[in-house]
Amino acid sequence: MKHPFQSLLACPSNDDRPVDLLIAAAGAHLYAFNSSTGGLVSSWRQESTSSATPNGPPEKKQKLSSAETETVDAPIAPPDEQSGKQSGQGNQDSNIPYFAQLALTRKGGHIVAVTDRDKCIKLFALDISGQLTLLSERFMPKRPSAIAITDDDATIICADKFGDVYALPLLETSNEDRNIPLQELHPKGKRRLSANLTTIHTDSNKRALHSQLRQGKTAEPKSIDFSHQLLLGHVSMITDLALATIVEGGVSERKSRNYVITCDRDEHIRISRGMPQSHFIEGYCLGHKQFVNRICVPKSRPNILISGGGDDCLYVWDWMSGIALERVDIQSLVKRFLNSNPDFLDIYVAEDSNLKSTTIEQGRDENAHSKTGVESATTSSNLHSSSAKSESVVHIAITGIWSLTDAGEGGRSEETSTRILVTCEGIPALFAFHLSSGNSLTYDQSLPLKGNPLGTAIYESLASIVVSIDNVHKPCSTTQTRDSSTNSDVLLQCFSLKGDNNDSHVWEENAKWVQPIEHINSQGSFETSSLDEMGGLLYSVESFRKRGMED
Repeated sequence: MKHPFQSLLACPSNDDRPVDLLIAAAGAHLYAFNSSTGGLVSSWRQESTSSATPNGPPEKKQKLSSAETETVDAPIAPPDEQSGKQSGQGNQDSNIPYFAQLALTRKGGHIVAVTDRDKCIKLFALDISGQLTLLSERFMPKRPSAIAITDDDATIICADKFGDVYALPLLETSNEDRNIPLQELHPKGKRRLSANLTTIHTDSNKRALHSQLRQGKTAEPKSIDFSHQLLLGHVSMITDLALATIVEGGVSERKSRNYVITCDRDEHIRISRGMPQSHFIEGYCLGHKQFVNRICVPKSRPNILISGGGDDCLYVWDWMSGIALERVDIQSLVKRFLNSNPDFLDIYVAEDSNLKSTTIEQGRDENAHSKTGVESATTSSNLHSSSAKSESVVHIAITGIWSLTDAGEGGRSEETSTRILVTCEGIPALFAFHLSSGNSLTYDQSLPLKGNPLGTAIYESLASIVVSIDNVHKPCSTTQTRDSSTNSDVLLQCFSLKGDNNDSHVWEENAKWVQPIEHINSQGSFETSSLDEMGGLLYSVESFRKRGMED
């Protein structure tokens, strides 16, 4: 079975590169496809190795096994002279670092990629022909959880699962700032413990804390052998970050202010100043009851923030003031989608032991009057009142929030509107909204997919979105693998925004994309047999939900 593409990245054409590219990551493989033809332009593969990491001591050894080689002891991290092997197929070992996140510079000449197990930030050059070349590898002390690139393409902003946010130069220009140890960020001497008796509650954690205090051990942190700067920190795992710029003043006195917006597992959204004053906290957006997993600042509305995670709704914020402008119920949309697709509903009921069939039947009665297929536009207030009638038992985990600026037919700026697309973990649908001129988020339609969505690539100039599909697991399931009757070779689907004279835009599969998408689907990625472990690699958002806090 082909390995699915867990991450996608759109690389629009520019003055130097005349074609649109689609970057797709499958396991530890990175592919560059021509979006117009679907042809493979280049590829890169992470190799397993037995050498020490270039930026620190040898990593912990793990046993690697492959169908092509004998079992050997090898560290996860690559060696000093590591260079990706062009092309090449074969079974992907489950212990080789896989690509978790991708980001593109504004000029389109570099790709920043995060590989998960080795906590590495890789920098690739993308030339005018679409060839991928590995330029550098930087191994972080903790696993990166979110990355962003500043507008000037000079700095990578990286958040990790320990709660810290770092700034790293995109390109290392000299050795002057290298060999900066973490000790300079934290005073030497006794290790500064994050926990105390007021922040822990279980007996086992208290005993562990007392033991650490008695021992008074000094833990020398690993050094980071590349230039970096600690910007800010949370006391919880950071799940996402966004960079925003607000322009103030009149035409003659225009002034831009940069901000770093971060969210964490503890329901917080924090607004911090941009570099070099990121240690100043401007405010918070508080209101989530569950973890916050995704935040989105639309390019056309830089003062608006849309957030989602483990709650049953999306939040629309005026993030500068910390005021929640609207809550949009998405749980009822998921219920409605499941009710209109009986096959999906059966799998979902079998998947979630907490889901009661009586509650689903109640949801059917509430939404019996709703249309199926392309749903009519519904106001958020109606959706909220509908879901309030039933107990919340369908757990929602938002995995993606994306924005797209639609300039209307002919690109007329007066018709510009902002489209919002949302995905949920294990739900084979794309939920489409639009943000009105009054910053109200209005539901447009639900786009059924041929499998659970994993990643997306937005082509704003083409008003199109490419979605990667999980071809391994059954739709609506994160644990059950497909059998011969449900097997699918569909790895990608594409939708484009269509408009009519009434500006009533809907999303539909675009005929122009059919041939290139089919070409990519036919090529696939690489054959894999490691199906049992793949669920844990592709689906992890629901695990952020804290026990005992379910609705």
